[in-house]
Amino acid sequence: MFFGYKIINKKNIVKNGGFVSISNHIHQMDCTFIGLVYYPHRVYYPTLASNFKIPVIRHIIKMLYAIPIPKKDNQKEKFYSDLNSVLKKGKIVQMYPEGSLWPYYDKIRDFKYGAFKIAVEADVPIQPIRFKYVNKWYKRKPTIICEVLKPIYPNKKLKKEERISDLRDRSLKEMRK
Repeated sequence: MFFGYKIINKKNIVKNGGFVSISNHIHQMDCTFIGLVYYPHRVYYPTLASNFKIPVIRHIIKMLYAIPIPKKDNQKEKFYSDLNSVLKKGKIVQMYPEGSLWPYYDKIRDFKYGAFKIAVEADVPIQPIRFKYVNKWYKRKPTIICEVLKPIYPNKKLKKEERISDLRDRSLKEMRK
């Protein structure tokens, strides 16, 4: 209520099975906003390990099922395997393919490949979500609108590496519309 938060097109949410949810990263609370989109379903949030050291925030992200992203290459294989298992069980994994938080910046920046690699390897769709700001004459700060876009499925006719790039490019194009 404090942010004037509103969800539109909730009907576009994938109905069956696991999926990778992606969104732009424009507010410190947008992981909480994502949780509201998918409530009552649990959402897993891969996040920087350094976020688990921030006072107060570390307790909140643990409650939100945050998973630390490992820095060491020998730990990343298990990390990706664990995410694949979560998706195969029909769960939701939220990723921020822009890679970093830019507060109040609502243009879509270029995407990194991680979220799309995870979706292709688990053979699940991408569920894009776009956060936008709308200025209201009676509010000092803009309100946050969350638009749920239609899911995007990997193209199984392509080779694995091409499938990842294609899924990334189509997702980026949809979110920039």
